[in-house]
Amino acid sequence: MSSSSRPPPRSVELSRPAGERARRDEWKALVAGVIGVCALLYLMPQLSQLADSRGYQAAPATLTGVQRQISPASLSGHLKRFRLWTERREFILYDYTVGGRTYEGADTVSDLPRGPLTIYYDPAEPGHSVAQRPRALPVLAGLVPTLALLIYGFVGLRRSARQRRGPSVP
Repeated sequence: MSSSSRPPPRSVELSRPAGERARRDEWKALVAGVIGVCALLYLMPQLSQLADSRGYQAAPATLTGVQRQISPASLSGHLKRFRLWTERREFILYDYTVGGRTYEGADTVSDLPRGPLTIYYDPAEPGHSVAQRPRALPVLAGLVPTLALLIYGFVGLRRSARQRRGPSVP
């Protein structure tokens, strides 16, 4: 028998029982939902900081001090201290002037500023300031796949629950 006259092989997906496919789809939805929740928990502080610093105005500042903090990788028993990599933070102190009054501020930054330092302050309370505002585009771009994973997980788990209950009888 030639290869052209053979019937095509059945798909592995079609040859499996419906219950096994449903369980696998349920697991896919569950994993997608858990990853979506973890991504959302990662994005929440950035979204909060983005919302809190909305409307802040830029002002020039003078760098007055830098403290470097390096925390080595740690595998101690406490969950708070569980870190697989070395963490490096730069804590900067700065002065800035708004409306003729000088304020002091401090913030943790990922990199030391090069050149002139620009801070962002709250016009309603000039004493509140941040050295860096989160950029909106990366935060919002990260929110899109996060929401997609959450929706996929939620819809998949609902569909799975409906299939387990069976057809509804009026």
